[in-house]
Amino acid sequence: MSVYTSYDMVMDCQAGKAEGWQYLVQRFMPALRAMARHYGGGEETAMRLIQSVHRLEGFKPAPERQVLIELRPSLLKECGWTGGQDRTLDLETLVEALEPLTAVERQLAWFETMDYTSQEAAQLLHVSEETAAKAWQKAREALRAKLDHWTVALLKENGGNLAGDVRAQVPAEPVPVRVHLDLIDGRLTWRDRTEVDHKLTASWYEIDHLCRVREADEALRHAATLTEEETAACLRQLNLPVPKAKTNWLKRLVGAR
Repeated sequence: MSVYTSYDMVMDCQAGKAEGWQYLVQRFMPALRAMARHYGGGEETAMRLIQSVHRLEGFKPAPERQVLIELRPSLLKECGWTGGQDRTLDLETLVEALEPLTAVERQLAWFETMDYTSQEAAQLLHVSEETAAKAWQKAREALRAKLDHWTVALLKENGGNLAGDVRAQVPAEPVPVRVHLDLIDGRLTWRDRTEVDHKLTASWYEIDHLCRVREADEALRHAATLTEEETAACLRQLNLPVPKAKTNWLKRLVGAR
């Protein structure tokens, strides 16, 4: 028996098949709820998102974490999250000030622009809280030395603008999502890992990209899949069809006797 995956889900959602929407709700709703809470939304935010994108128009079949990354912009819009409106820090100054930081330190610092605490950033990168705190302090001191006006929440207050600026600077050969996933999962060879580290050091676009991949990985890893009853209740609330329950082959065999 073949295993149903997110690849099947995308195709079934686009074809209007209830099985696709069932998987979308059952697997992704918990992660979307967790991310919505982080960005200032509630459970209804995730419900509205599923309602608006349940056909996954424009999506390509992809692994679960990549699908969640692609759902993220719509989720932030539903949450009304802007990442601050300040223009007190431009990307050029950030790049120059944080040039001495390692790739790991840059990721830790970047998570502040995504409204995470240093403790949460430590968890997302699987490093100690002490390591994260030192990276944040190093980044703040470097920025303070470059600016006439500085606040402790500078990165957080400028997060939305910095993210937009960074994502507009796409490298000629960006690191594919699958490679970032292999990095997180520990599947890269030493040579490939060295190449990715070089690209991370050379591009804040890649720092932001990897941080979003890490966020999706964490959200899905810690989100418990909904039960069949919970999934059915959500589908009804969304006015989406509930697939008929499939009888287990063993039950069919017993019933035939």
